[in-house]
Amino acid sequence: MNLILDDGYQFGLGAFETIPVYQGRPVWLEAHERRLRHTLDYLGIGLPFDWKNRLWEYVHSMDKEDWVLKALASDKNINFTSRANLYASMTNRPGYVIALSSIRRNETSPLVRHKTFNYGDSILAKRQARAEGIDEPIFCNMQGQLTE
Repeated sequence: MNLILDDGYQFGLGAFETIPVYQGRPVWLEAHERRLRHTLDYLGIGLPFDWKNRLWEYVHSMDKEDWVLKALASDKNINFTSRANLYASMTNRPGYVIALSSIRRNETSPLVRHKTFNYGDSILAKRQARAEGIDEPIFCNMQGQLTE
């Protein structure tokens, strides 16, 4: 991965999409692309013209059929990473544990409605939840209203 230090990788001004890959094909790729473009447009960042070719090159380079692709875009970068699909193993479980997070979403932030690199709150909440045996934290805003 060639990485150029830009406002995305130095200050969090970038966007990402996490895309399941099933039988070697990204699931709902067009919908993920629309959401990625929407966020990047909001941030004033464009996707490289060949970004989809690069995505497919990455997908075809993988030697597995079912996994998760993460596309990360900033002003000077488009990168892809992969990981196992963490939800695939949950099909054998009787339930899924959720709980409210003590970390609140700031509904006045312009970034809260986008999947940006500025994801520190979510990572901390997820770590805290996992330590407590919770699969997924649920967030409220500063008013106590459910957000996600």
